[in-house]
Amino acid sequence: MKKYIVKYAGEISTKQSRTRWRMINQLYSNIIKALKYHNIKLNKGKATWDFIYVELEEKALEILRYIPGIQYLAEVEVIHEFEKEKILEKGLELFKDKVGGKRFAVRCRNRLTKNKTYRSMDIEVELGSLLYDYAAGVKLTTPDITCRVEIKEEGAFFYSEKINGIIGFPTGNTGKGIMLLSGGIDSPVAAYSMIRMGMTPVFVYFDLGGAEQKKLTIKAFKYLYEKYLPGQNIDYISIPFEKTIEYIRTLPQKYQNLLLKYFFYKVSEKLAFKYRAKAIVTGEALGQVSTQTVDNIIMLDKYSSYSVFRPTLFMPKLEIISLAEQIGTMDFAYTGKEYCAIATKRVATSGRKDIFDKIIEIIPLEEKLKDILGSMVVYTIDTIDKAEEITSLTEVDFNEYVLINLGSKKIADDELRTNLNSAIALFKSWDKSKVYKIVCDEGIQSGILTEAMRKAGFNVIV
Repeated sequence: MKKYIVKYAGEISTKQSRTRWRMINQLYSNIIKALKYHNIKLNKGKATWDFIYVELEEKALEILRYIPGIQYLAEVEVIHEFEKEKILEKGLELFKDKVGGKRFAVRCRNRLTKNKTYRSMDIEVELGSLLYDYAAGVKLTTPDITCRVEIKEEGAFFYSEKINGIIGFPTGNTGKGIMLLSGGIDSPVAAYSMIRMGMTPVFVYFDLGGAEQKKLTIKAFKYLYEKYLPGQNIDYISIPFEKTIEYIRTLPQKYQNLLLKYFFYKVSEKLAFKYRAKAIVTGEALGQVSTQTVDNIIMLDKYSSYSVFRPTLFMPKLEIISLAEQIGTMDFAYTGKEYCAIATKRVATSGRKDIFDKIIEIIPLEEKLKDILGSMVVYTIDTIDKAEEITSLTEVDFNEYVLINLGSKKIADDELRTNLNSAIALFKSWDKSKVYKIVCDEGIQSGILTEAMRKAGFNVIV
């Protein structure tokens, strides 16, 4: 077992006493949960005003460094001596080899409240003088190494090397948020941003019919949980949305994409009420698709009774990709055709609220929401593997198949030409003994029909 201190992020250390202690206790609780989840024993732990002191195995550092609310961790030497001479003696012993050939600085914080006979500066000056002959010199602004001494009632703590954390607020500090997770590049970055700032996510995946996208969304959930939320009570909700898409296709095409997003928000509102969440969080980025123009975002927000947070809204795509690579979610981000766009041509990029109001007036919203929420499945980290098993589809290689073309151009003489609405309505009457291959112009409609047919027991190849 080694001894470490866990330094609080600035978001914690700048707060007043009552708020600060609440955050410290939350962080300490999160650390205990994370260690327990990974079966790591905490030999000793104590939360103080300045840091949390722990004794544990070295492998725990790779877990704790990703717990939100931590500025840095450091391995420490501790003595229960408070006389200045004893502290100087120990400081010289510990640091003289470390400052060799380097320019150094000494930083001390004397937090003693009783029998305080010397100042922090006294330790800095005198220990610096003792170490000077072993070093290449002193540099107070940007030293090669900083020798730190923290003196508290619990003892004197010595350290020089730090392992940076991800700062932010402790998970749970800022309430819950309904996190719409798509499995793409953007939404895991948005999820990381909310987690880092203390909001507990309730992950929601709207299943629009993409098997590969679904698999990668589950991977994103598992990864984010294991790395940034270990030990927390986090739900992953999968909601089949094919029937809702079928319904939206009966509404004006120009507004279908906006209507899909409208349904996302309305379902999320119901979940926010159920989970006592404070906001809806998405990975939307300004201008990336038709529903994410300034005009459409402003219009859609008028229909949500909860605030919609968009951490990636003003981030350029390359910046989002860079952060995804940094936090580790890029490797399994879905980069194929997105299934969140129903219509691909003649869509509203600046929707009119008066027209949209007339459309949603005819929607039996509560009836639709009841059906949608009645089909949702809730998973936890302990049961999410079941979702992966359900998602796994067996790919079959056949030489002969029925070609279904949902697109605008003919590609084969023996193809069956139709549109998605007709195919969705009729495919259950087709011959299940045959093999099908489905194509379309954009890859979106074919994905929806492929998934629907596979769920109904048809053999559909990609």
